[in-house]
Amino acid sequence: MNSPSTPPEPRWVAELDRRLQELPDRRAPDSLAPRVMAALRARAARPWYRRTWWQWPAAAQVLSLLVFSGLLGGLTWACLHVGRGDLAATLGTGMTEPLALLAPLWGIVATLIEAMALVLRQVSWLVWGGILAFFAAMYLSCIGLGTALYQIALPRRNS
Repeated sequence: MNSPSTPPEPRWVAELDRRLQELPDRRAPDSLAPRVMAALRARAARPWYRRTWWQWPAAAQVLSLLVFSGLLGGLTWACLHVGRGDLAATLGTGMTEPLALLAPLWGIVATLIEAMALVLRQVSWLVWGGILAFFAAMYLSCIGLGTALYQIALPRRNS
C-alpha cells in the first residue's frame, strides 16, 4: 500500500478512472421513490411541536425564548441571592410544610452521604486510582471482546 505522502502513478489513476466510467449505471429499486415520498409526507404531517425548533411557528418560538429566558434569569437570580440569610429564611418558611414529609428520607440520605465521605477519606487515593483503572480495563476488555465476537459471528459480506 502506498503511503499517503506518495501520489499514485498517473497511468494507474487514468486506467482506474476509465474502467469506473465504463461501468453501467445502477438502477434504483422501483420501490425507492414511493418510500421516499411517503417518508416526506409523514415528516410534513407531523405536528409543529414534533418538528425542529426552527420549523415552529414564529409565535411559539418567541414564547419559548421568553419562557427559557425567564427560567434562566430566575435561576441566575436565585444563585446570586441564595446566600443571603433573610431571603433564604423568607423562601424557606413557605416550603417547610411540604418538605416536612421528606425529613425522614433526608435523614437517611444525609447519613449515607456522611458514610460515603468517611469511606472516601479513609481509603488512599492510590487505591481509588487502582480501582478506577481496574474497572476501566474491564470495560475496555468487554468492548474489545464484544467487537471480536461480533466480527467472528457476523462476517462481512462481499457486496
